[in-house]
Amino acid sequence: AVTLAHELGIFDGDTDSAGVSDRRIRVRKLLYVYVNHLASRLGYISLIPQSMNQVVSRPVHSTDAAARQWQVHMTSWIELTKLVKSVFDNFFASAAYTSQLLRSGRYIELLHQFLPKLDHWRRVHLENHSFQGSYQETLFIEYHYVRIYINSLGMQAACERALADPASDSDPRTLSNTRIDNLEYEFIKEVIDGSCEILQKVISLAETDTLRFAPVRLFLRITTSSIFLLKALSLGVRNTQLQ
Repeated sequence: AVTLAHELGIFDGDTDSAGVSDRRIRVRKLLYVYVNHLASRLGYISLIPQSMNQVVSRPVHSTDAAARQWQVHMTSWIELTKLVKSVFDNFFASAAYTSQLLRSGRYIELLHQFLPKLDHWRRVHLENHSFQGSYQETLFIEYHYVRIYINSLGMQAACERALADPASDSDPRTLSNTRIDNLEYEFIKEVIDGSCEILQKVISLAETDTLRFAPVRLFLRITTSSIFLLKALSLGVRNTQLQ
C-alpha cells in the first residue's frame, strides 16, 4: 500500500482539487497509523518519513457527520500512534540498548515521562468522546495495548533481575519467588489490568458475534495481551488477583 501510494503521488504536495486533496489526506492518515503499528510490532524503523507528522495532523473538512466522526477518530488514533513511536524510539533503539536501560534502572525515569502522557491521552481522547461502536472499541483496545506495552518494561526488568540471580539456574522456582519491589509491582499490576481489559472487551465482541469481523490487528493484540498476562502472573501475584 505504501509503494502504491508513492506511485500515485499520495505523499506529494496538495495540488489537486479539494475533493481529491481530502482523499489524499485520509489515505495518509491511515497509512501513517498502519505502517507505524507494523514497525513497532516487528521492531523496525518506520518507513513513514518524520516530515509526515505534521501532514497527517491536518484536518479533513467535511459537512458529512460520518466523515467528521471519522476525522475525530483518526486524530485520536494518530496522537496515540505518535506516542507509541516516541516510546519505541526511546526504549527500543536496539536490544542491547534496551537491556542497558533495564540493568541501569534508567527505564524508570523514562516511564515516568511517558505514563502521564498516556494518561492525558486517555482523558482527552477516550473519555471525552461520545461515539460508540467500532471507533470506540478500536481506541479502547489500542489504549490498553499501549498501556501494556509501556508498563511491560518494568515487568521485564523484574524478570531480568531474577534471571541474573545465580540461583535461578539451580532452582526453577526462583523466578516466581523473586522479591518484587513496590514500583515493579505497580508496573506488573498495570500489565495485568490492561490485559484483562482487552480480553474482557474481546469476550463482549464475541458474545455479540462481531469478533469475526475484526481485522487481523485485533487478533494480534489478543495474542500479545494473553502472553503478557501469562508472563505477569508467572512473576507472582496475590491469590485474589490470580483468580
